[in-house]
Amino acid sequence: MGRLRHHVSSAPSILATGLLSVFLAAAVGCGDDDTGDDADDADDADDDTDDDGTVDASVADAAVLGSRSGLIAVTDTVVTNPILVGGVPSINGAVVSITYVDDDTVVPPLPDFDSNINGCAITVYDVKAGDEEPAQVDEGPFVVSGTANGEFACAFSDATGEYACQSTDPLLASGSAEGATVDDMGLLVLTGAAFTEEMVGMRIFLVGFEDKDTNSADGVYPIVAFVDEETIAITDFPFPAAAIDGATYTTFVGTGPMANIATVDFLDDGTEDVIIDKTDSDLVPGFTMTAGARGEGFILTKDSTPPHEFPMIEADDVIFACDGKDCGAEPDQEGSQLDAIVVNGVTTDVLPPLKEDDGFTMLPAVSSFATFSCSMIGSDTITVPIDGVEAILGTLPLRVQVTVGRFVAQLENSDTSGSTIVLGHSLTGFTTLEKP
Repeated sequence: MGRLRHHVSSAPSILATGLLSVFLAAAVGCGDDDTGDDADDADDADDDTDDDGTVDASVADAAVLGSRSGLIAVTDTVVTNPILVGGVPSINGAVVSITYVDDDTVVPPLPDFDSNINGCAITVYDVKAGDEEPAQVDEGPFVVSGTANGEFACAFSDATGEYACQSTDPLLASGSAEGATVDDMGLLVLTGAAFTEEMVGMRIFLVGFEDKDTNSADGVYPIVAFVDEETIAITDFPFPAAAIDGATYTTFVGTGPMANIATVDFLDDGTEDVIIDKTDSDLVPGFTMTAGARGEGFILTKDSTPPHEFPMIEADDVIFACDGKDCGAEPDQEGSQLDAIVVNGVTTDVLPPLKEDDGFTMLPAVSSFATFSCSMIGSDTITVPIDGVEAILGTLPLRVQVTVGRFVAQLENSDTSGSTIVLGHSLTGFTTLEKP
């Protein structure tokens, strides 16, 4: 399947990337509140001034650097589009998304939909007028443990402008692939390797693989099965091939769902604690979240809108709900953490060529697009109101990606940053406008 769109939903200090955006309006605690008391403001200014009348260097640096909003989402999603194997959804897997942006670079949301706390934040981007999603910034590394992929670290890549995650086991993360072969069944054999079951659900980037006619088979492939320490199964490999001198492999965690791994749970039912640990950066202090994943087994009620059936012609209220045991796992959490049902989406007005379209690929819009994020804290029902749906459809979308999740969230605020960490299970669907 095509790569799920990573999107940013802008609001005052609201950010979203990957399939989620939640709670950022509340998570931002940057700077002082505007109380309207000029005398107090003057006193604050005096406090920031040295004896010689110059502004304290730390204050000046903060003013230059600005403030950051961040979302750290560790999730396990199931694609709801009706592609079934043995009667169950056949596309699922990990989505790990870490994004920080400069608050001064976001496009503001619509006036009537400006908060996703117990409501919706909807942002419309006029691409032709120059609107664009804010660039991501580096705010230090993370380490995550307690998932089926073992412990992994996430760091910002200057080359891609995004965070990427890899196993902390160096033998799993990357290495020489010289002598490796891949057969017509997708079995990758590398003598002397130390593969483990933790690799299932990762993606592997192979470089230096050719067939007998020297056709390149380099690319990124899903790892769908562990066979033994020297053998793993990958999918989508084009033809049998062998590694040449200098060949390498690199694996990545949380790059999106994939086919044929329905028996693998990236996140469990909350039995295993997931620990998300951030290192200090200049603007964002370090923090740790420890929680059990919510929502495993989560399914929507029959009266809900399936994520892959977003209304594309005529606007209407879009309601997502679960009930009782169908809401999935509900592990005990720390008292300071929040439970919520969350909806997030992004649109595009461009589709791939018909013969190349898998029904999931989200290409960058050329004229306009919308992002939307809604949440209800302490509830199992959430609605995108008809006025919001009309605003979304006003971008004339050809495809809409929607994710509905049940998450536990933790908010981390400082004078220069607001971070939201979310953890749990979700359902993702893609609705494509049918041509008449």
